Amino acid sequence: MFNQFYRLGILAVVYRQRKSNIEYLLLHRIRPWEGWELLKGGIGGRTEEEALERELFEEASLRILSKQKIPIRVKYKLPEESRNKWIGQKLQAYLVEVNPEDKVIINFREHDDYCWANYEQSLELLRHKQQKNVLRYANKFLEIL
Repeated sequence: MFNQFYRLGILAVVYRQRKSNIEYLLLHRIRPWEGWELLKGGIGGRTEEEALERELFEEASLRILSKQKIPIRVKYKLPEESRNKWIGQKLQAYLVEVNPEDKVIINFREHDDYCWANYEQSLELLRHKQQKNVLRYANKFLEIL
């Protein structure tokens, strides 16, 4: 009963490593709100891993080099005006490494820009507190590797 009201999905902290520098992929959302966000999307009858691969390729034309499930789920309600059959989303977080040489090609349906940013820049740019918390966890995880 609980899940029929919340859209199930994934939230990915996508990063690339160039020498000793880690950069995070941020997407600039244009619908239904505007601001910087991490990659996210619905599961839509697939496994989380299948949805992760699909969303990464669909929204940024990137492929997974490695992935790690993060023990965090993000749950939030959508604004009243944005609701259709879902009142919110419940997203499983992942840390995803991509090839630093791969080119990002964004899908312009939901986003109009992207950037690669270091940790501090990413925290400043991200709009939502829950996404900032997921980024903090992911960054700490990468520091101990």
